[in-house]
Amino acid sequence: MLHHQVFLFITSCFLFCLSFLPFANSTEQISQSALPNGTQIFEFRLDNKLQVLLVPQESDSLDTVSLLTHVQAGSVDDCLNPSYRCGLAHFLEHALFGGTKNFPADVYAREMTRFGTFVDNATTYFNRTNYFSVTPSANLENLIKMNADRFQNIQIDPTNFELQRGAVRGELAMHKSRVDYQESLLTQKALFGGTPYEFLTIGDDSDLEKMTAEQATHFFKEYYSPGNMTVILVGNFDRKVGLSLVEKYYGQIPFVPFTVLKTPKTTPITTQKVLEFSSPNQPTESLVINFQGPAAELVKDSAALEMISDLLARSPFSLLRRDMVKTKDVISVSSGTFQFKDTSLFRTEFVLNKKDSSEVSKAFFQALERIKTQSYGADLLSTLKKKKLIDFSLVLEKDDPPGISLAKLLSNSISVSNDFLYAMNQSYLYQTLTVGDLAKVIEKYLKPDQAVLVKIKPLAAPEVINENK
Repeated sequence: MLHHQVFLFITSCFLFCLSFLPFANSTEQISQSALPNGTQIFEFRLDNKLQVLLVPQESDSLDTVSLLTHVQAGSVDDCLNPSYRCGLAHFLEHALFGGTKNFPADVYAREMTRFGTFVDNATTYFNRTNYFSVTPSANLENLIKMNADRFQNIQIDPTNFELQRGAVRGELAMHKSRVDYQESLLTQKALFGGTPYEFLTIGDDSDLEKMTAEQATHFFKEYYSPGNMTVILVGNFDRKVGLSLVEKYYGQIPFVPFTVLKTPKTTPITTQKVLEFSSPNQPTESLVINFQGPAAELVKDSAALEMISDLLARSPFSLLRRDMVKTKDVISVSSGTFQFKDTSLFRTEFVLNKKDSSEVSKAFFQALERIKTQSYGADLLSTLKKKKLIDFSLVLEKDDPPGISLAKLLSNSISVSNDFLYAMNQSYLYQTLTVGDLAKVIEKYLKPDQAVLVKIKPLAAPEVINENK
């Protein structure tokens, strides 16, 4: 009896002590998924609600690991919230490189260099902010430790804040000298007016000068919660070791409730808009044809628009390249879909040569009619489906720098859908599309009266902007 009581006492003490050990029973494996190339993705959720994606790729030749910290907040969030200024999310991205009390900026830079980190950067977009690094696998713990520290011990003091304001001023000035910046300003306002998508991620001069350190600190506290973040680890590392290190350092970040605001719906375009501007930085005349596309949740529609852009211009044998570039009617043509969470942008750009903008616009809509009726040969559709499979596999295998392409693919999928397999699912749906599916999507999103046309002309004088609706 005494032995039994002693055993119960010891067991109770063990369990009591175990409850105070860090990370005990704090992590749940949510899923295990396989990519088309056989790569395994292990999904975990820490006790502080942080999502963790581990993609171990043990290899004799690959001796690096990529770490990406995804924050589900971007320029849509700063523009939606009246407490902030448009561009604040991007500003905060800069501020997080300003150092912490544990790793001041100069120490952080020196240590990253010392243990061989050769990529250390960040980007902000409409629905997310990414912080990503690539380092030799032997320095995995240092990489995770120093990255996690910035999300727990951020310092946004007035001196650092003004330093970052100067850096963003320089970046904004560089953007403003570019033609694509001006074109994006016009296009997004015309397509997405009344929503946060009408503003560029970087913001403008007025907002930049009115931002405060207090706003940046509050934005950080409101959106940089572990429950609103994902840590993605890709490369040559042991899965158990990688998870243990993420638990050890990112698991210390306390969960706090975070804000999710409802984005206003985009007003459909029902009358074609024609915008025009001239710039001394434009070497030859161009025409950009833009449309509103679907929200990410309409994934089959998004996949269909991807195929339509491929049929139009994204391969050497696409319709517009074959009919207009080879004949030198235009110098070049490009087409693509830019997917956001609540909407998307379908964009086709021509650099003009023999034909003027009205003739090119007419040829574009004629090409859409050909896609609807498949008057281009059945082989082209089949060829594009095979090419898409190859292209998707190349993204998974891309190693420049190692692992980052896959990490960004997973992050971008989360940003628009909260599902890290979104891009893969879209790729699968692409293979099932029929001509009928494409015809429905063209009728739904790509009719002439739904278009915003932007004409860009060269000019040796100061820039002039005109708008005709």
